[in-house]
Amino acid sequence: MGCFPLIVADRPVGALYVYLHEERHFSQLELLMLDNFVNQHGHGIYHAHNLAMMQHDLARKEEELTRLRPSWTADIVPSTIGRTLESSFKWPWK
Repeated sequence: MGCFPLIVADRPVGALYVYLHEERHFSQLELLMLDNFVNQHGHGIYHAHNLAMMQHDLARKEEELTRLRPSWTADIVPSTIGRTLESSFKWPWK
């Protein structure tokens, strides 16, 4: 049996337990392959967790923008459009 911690950026993200049918030591090649497997999967878990956090934050920000948007539409957009139209239609002799 072997237990391999999944650690990324000094943070534990999980553990891999490996059981063998017969009692023996792992070979150097097996240990190297397990170490590579643990590193790759640890990074995968780490990045999946970070992606989930970013998606959660983005959804929260989009929700807040949606909630605030009606006040922007009422206050900012008409005055901006009005100023743009006014400056676009000024004649040079005015």
